[in-house]
Amino acid sequence: MQQTENSSRDRILERIRAGLRAPAPEPAETSPDRVIFESINNPLQRFQQECAANLTECVLTADTMASALQLAKVLESLPAGEVFVQEDPSLRSLIELAGSSRPIRWSSQGAPSEASQATVTLAETLIAQTGS
Repeated sequence: MQQTENSSRDRILERIRAGLRAPAPEPAETSPDRVIFESINNPLQRFQQECAANLTECVLTADTMASALQLAKVLESLPAGEVFVQEDPSLRSLIELAGSSRPIRWSSQGAPSEASQATVTLAETLIAQTGS
């Protein structure tokens, strides 16, 4: 195979070689008691702010029945299609209380289909302090 001349490639490779010859600078020392993130005084308020920033609605309810009523409202506002729900006894109970006529696909039945309009899961960790 005949090798063709590629001056752009050669320049890039030479820059890489030159960079590898230069020693890397030492990282700056950091104080072990340096605060990276400020403490959160009101986690609920912070969560609501993060929800708003991420275009997510946060609805607070007083008890399971109120949660079921809110869930029913949300589900009925969606276009027709199934709802994908995490298999969990508490969610089974909540879905039954919501009384939605929508078809339910449980996570134990496999992955959600393309017809799924919503997913209902338990939240163990919601929004990291970094917003990720």
